[in-house]
Amino acid sequence: MLSVVITTFRRGEILRRTLRSLAGCSRPAGLDWEVILLDNSAGREAEPIAREFAAELPIRYVCETAPGVSNARNRGIAESRGDVLWFVDDDVELAAGWLQAVEAALRERPEAGFFQGKVAPNWVDCPPPAWVNPGFGGPESHAGTYLYFDLGPASRPLAPTEPIISANLGVRREVFRKVGGFRTDLCPIGKQHRLGGDTEFGDRANSAGVRGAYVAEAAALHYTPAARASIRFALRWSYHHGRASQQLKAIRWTRAGRYSALFALSELAKNGLRFVPELAAAVLGSPFVGVKRRVGFWMRVTYRWGRITKCLAKRPDLALDWPEGLRGG
Repeated sequence: MLSVVITTFRRGEILRRTLRSLAGCSRPAGLDWEVILLDNSAGREAEPIAREFAAELPIRYVCETAPGVSNARNRGIAESRGDVLWFVDDDVELAAGWLQAVEAALRERPEAGFFQGKVAPNWVDCPPPAWVNPGFGGPESHAGTYLYFDLGPASRPLAPTEPIISANLGVRREVFRKVGGFRTDLCPIGKQHRLGGDTEFGDRANSAGVRGAYVAEAAALHYTPAARASIRFALRWSYHHGRASQQLKAIRWTRAGRYSALFALSELAKNGLRFVPELAAAVLGSPFVGVKRRVGFWMRVTYRWGRITKCLAKRPDLALDWPEGLRGG
């Protein structure tokens, strides 16, 4: 059975677009599936929307009042019945062939423990800014800022070093039993711009020997309004990307038994030494380069500052790998 888990928080009409696109997908013959609409608002604001789609989708409404998308996703793991859970954000529109591509991938790639669908931004109110850099790699990339995940037209296995994006992510239930769920210290909560939960989960799964697959035909467009098409938004995201990257490194070192006060001080020193030349490059070089390179300079600065601010955080709690009630779920 396939469980499509949609976590939502006060989206309204944008959520309706997501559900309409799912309802409009071509369905493989004999598909056994369910849709779990996981509402993360205490006011149960998505419940009437779930009722609107009850005749079109095998939808079930669940409310999780503990704030944060990781809490919602972990509740989805517990509430769903499927052998595979496919997480979809509440602000994406799915391609008409999405369900068929998902079903085919699950059938044709039994060796894969998780599946990454293609994701691209849907610039609904404006064209993409000239300074956007969708390529993978480094603090200057906007792949995470605007959710670009396009590895080409052909599906293929994912390398252990390739990231994942939970806006369009399938996971076999057995993987959660093996490695745990989504950490609640690495997820957005309300307007708190915390990042890294999906990346950390992918790291943990790969470290446990679980391998993933890229499913090109399972494509989704991510709602990207004009309010996000600003340099200020990109720099804010880059700062939180830096904080998340530092937290992920601390988690890896803790899991390996290598975390100590010396690690924290060493990381502070290394990032501080890198910050100075990166800031100098941004200040001195910005007047002489194009806008894309200029934004890249300042993204490096804000990313590095984010890492510095997280260096002296407390030791990560590995118990957060295992949300309550997940084992055997």
